[in-house]
Amino acid sequence: MNKNISNSQERKGMNMMYRYPILAIVFSCICIWAVGSIEFVQRVTLGNKRFLAVLIIAGYLAYYGYCYFKGTLNKRRIITGIFLGSFLIRALFILVSPYELGQHDVHFVGGWDTNEIGSGHFGYIEYLYKFKKLPNFNPTRIWAFYNPPLHHIISAVWIGINRMLGFNYELCMENLQILTLFYGSVSTYFVYRILQEFKIKESNLLILTGVLIFHPVFTVLSASLNNDCLAVLFSLSTLLYTVRWYKKQIISRILLIALSISLGMLTKTSVGLLAPGVGIVFLMVMVRKRDQWIKICRQFLAFGVLCIPIGMAWVVRLRMLYQIPFTYVPMLGEIDQYQYVGNYGVWERLGIPEAESMSHAWNKWNPGAEHNIWAELFRSALFDEKAFQMTGTLYEWFAVILLITSILAAVLMNVMLIRVLIQKRSMDGALKGMIVAGYAVLLISYIKFCFQYPFICTMNFRYIVVTILFPAIGTGIWLEKSKNQGQALAVKIMICGFSVLCIGLMIAYCLNWSATDIQTLNSVNG
Repeated sequence: MNKNISNSQERKGMNMMYRYPILAIVFSCICIWAVGSIEFVQRVTLGNKRFLAVLIIAGYLAYYGYCYFKGTLNKRRIITGIFLGSFLIRALFILVSPYELGQHDVHFVGGWDTNEIGSGHFGYIEYLYKFKKLPNFNPTRIWAFYNPPLHHIISAVWIGINRMLGFNYELCMENLQILTLFYGSVSTYFVYRILQEFKIKESNLLILTGVLIFHPVFTVLSASLNNDCLAVLFSLSTLLYTVRWYKKQIISRILLIALSISLGMLTKTSVGLLAPGVGIVFLMVMVRKRDQWIKICRQFLAFGVLCIPIGMAWVVRLRMLYQIPFTYVPMLGEIDQYQYVGNYGVWERLGIPEAESMSHAWNKWNPGAEHNIWAELFRSALFDEKAFQMTGTLYEWFAVILLITSILAAVLMNVMLIRVLIQKRSMDGALKGMIVAGYAVLLISYIKFCFQYPFICTMNFRYIVVTILFPAIGTGIWLEKSKNQGQALAVKIMICGFSVLCIGLMIAYCLNWSATDIQTLNSVNG
C-alpha cells in the first residue's frame, strides 16, 4: 500500500515537472536561492560543499539507475532527467564558484551607500537601484551604460527584493545569478520545444536535446551577470514562436514574436539580427495565403505596433539625446592592446587553425596563438575565457580532447544541416529560409564584428549562441529521414560521446571547486 502511494506521488511529481515546466523551473530556482541565502540552509549546505555536490550527483544517478533496472525509465522520465541533470549542473556551478568568476564587462560598483557611480554592468545595475531612473547623461562616458536597460532594471528590482529580506549587498550580488539561472533554464526548455516543432522524435529528440542543453555554454550563461543570457532567451523565444505562427497564423503567436524581438532588443540590440529570418517566414506566408491577405495584414500591423516602439525605444532615445549611432560599440582602450590581432591577415584569421592554436583549451591571451576566429569560436563556446579552468595535466588534456571533439561534432552536424537544406522536401521552404537567413546573418555579422574590433575577446561565441541550434535542427531532420542505419548510428555515437565529455568536464570542475573555500559564506544579516 505504502509503495503504491509512493509510486503515485512520484508520478504526480514527474507529471507536474513535465506539464508545467516553467513553474518547475521557478520552483527549482527558488530552492537554489534558499540554499544560497537562508542562513541555516546555507551553513548546512554550502558549509559542506563537496558533500553537497557528491550527494546531489549520487542521488541523481542512484534514482535514474534504479528506474533503469526496474524497467520504468520511460520517455517522460528520460526527458525530465535530462532537464533536471542539466539544471543541477548549472545550479552547482553557481553555488560552488564565486559570482565574480569569468564575468564579461561587469567591472565594479561605486559604493552602495554613496552617490558614487561604478562601471560596467555592475555599475549600471547599481545606478538603477540607487537612483531609480535611466542614466541622464551620455552613457558612452561609462563602460556598458550604452546597453539597453531591461536586464539591468530586472536585476536592480531583484536586488531591492533581496535587500527588503535583510540580505547584505554582497549576497544580493551573488543572488543575481538566480535570475540568470532562470533565464538559462528557460532557454534550454525553448531549445527542446523548437526541436519538437521540427518533428524530431523519440531517441533523436532526446539525443539532440541532451547535446544542446548539456553544452557548457548554457552553464556559463547561467552564471553570467551581463545581459547575454536574457538576450539568448528572447532570441530562442523568437524562433520558437515564429515556427509556431508559421504553422498556425493566430494573433497571440505573432504578438509573442513581437514581444520576444522587442524585449530582446530592449535587452541587447543584436537580437534584432533575427529579423531577416522572421521576415522571410512572414513573406512566405503572405505569398502562400493570398486569399487571407486581410487577416495576415492585420496581424502584421499588430506586430509592428507592438514590436517597433518597444524594440527601437532605447536606440532612438540614445540617437535623439546624444547622437549615438544605432550600432554603437565602444572601442577597447590602451589597456586591452595586449590582445590586439588586427595585424594578422584574412587567411590567418579565417582559414584553417594552426595546430598551436588547438593545443590549449583556455585563453593564454597570446595573439600569436589565438588570432584565428574559428579556433577562438570553438574555444570560447566550451570554456568561455576563464570558465572551467583548473590545473593538472590530466584535466588539461581532457579539455583539449573535448575541444577537438567539439570541432568534429560541429563539422559533422553542419554537414548534416547542409545536406538537409539542399535536399528537396526535407523541410518546408519557409523554415529553410528562416534557418539560412538566421544562420547567415548572425555568422556574417559576427565575422564583421571580429574584423572591425580585432581583439581576442571579440571572437567570443557568446555573441552568436543561438547558432548552436541550427546544426542540431538539421542533424535531427537528417536522422529522422536517414535510411542508412549505420551512418545514423555513427552520428548518434559521436553526439553522445561529445555530451558525455561535456558532462564529465563540468562535474569534475564543480567537484574541484566544492573542495575549496573560495565561495564566501555571507551572513544574511547585513
